[in-house]
Amino acid sequence: MKKLNLLLGLIFFITLLYSPTTMAKPKEAAQVLLYVDGQSVVYKKITKQGRTENMISLRAAASALHLNLTWSASSKEWLLSSATHTIKVKLNSTTAYVDNQKKTLKMAPMLDNGTLYIPIRFIVESSGGTLQYYKGDDMALIWVLSSEQEALNSALLSDNVKQLKHLLKDWRALTIPMGVDGMLPYDFATDSVAETKVLLDAGFPINYQEFEYTQIGIPNHGYTLLHNAVSHGQLEVVQYLLDNGADPNLFTKTGFADALGLAKWGKSSASEGFFDYKNKDRDAMVQKYEAIIALLEKHISEGLF
Repeated sequence: MKKLNLLLGLIFFITLLYSPTTMAKPKEAAQVLLYVDGQSVVYKKITKQGRTENMISLRAAASALHLNLTWSASSKEWLLSSATHTIKVKLNSTTAYVDNQKKTLKMAPMLDNGTLYIPIRFIVESSGGTLQYYKGDDMALIWVLSSEQEALNSALLSDNVKQLKHLLKDWRALTIPMGVDGMLPYDFATDSVAETKVLLDAGFPINYQEFEYTQIGIPNHGYTLLHNAVSHGQLEVVQYLLDNGADPNLFTKTGFADALGLAKWGKSSASEGFFDYKNKDRDAMVQKYEAIIALLEKHISEGLF
């Protein structure tokens, strides 16, 4: 719950920082793009009997969503499975079974030029993933996260260090936006030294702030781990990151502030009650930010990075 509240607060705050230089607008929105776990995936709009549905190749869906795909000759059905879900579908049938529960599809799986297609939303949500559809002036996008990616994000949001360590196979998964607002999983990885250590042990670059999704309209906030730790008032994590080579002189990609500037913003915001939703002891929060400011100033003045 703590991180969910923090998520809402950060979204509100960062929204205030959007500018034309940090959000790219697609030239045309005729084609809504599909991304699954940060990767572009081809799909089709198929119309049948007056109904149009966004459809994806069954094999492409299985690959993108990390599902096993097998064919049963006896029952003439396709089986898609993961560690947590099983999905059974038949060609030209709107009846499917998800975890042995009968479901009705809005459009039946069908062949198109020899390729079997299935409704995108059905296969995503049935496999435990999530789908955001957004079409506006600044973005035209279907943003999908697989069940695996959602589980990783959940481990971060719930401060489950053991689960995070188990699920984190590739540090790049922490750079896949959680949604079209541009929030990144690693934005929530600095609530404890143990949590942050999992990232660094997995090879996460300590000064990472790159972003590859501005071209499709997702905003780039460009915070490093240190920026996040400072913003959240995590003194021990700030010390740990500085000891491991974090650069306090880097600015956020929005140009809003460097680490010291964020610490000063944090102190001012704490004194005004901005963080009351997570800690109503304003004096304690102010003291944390003062300690962070002193720590950063020492590192900067002594060149300890």
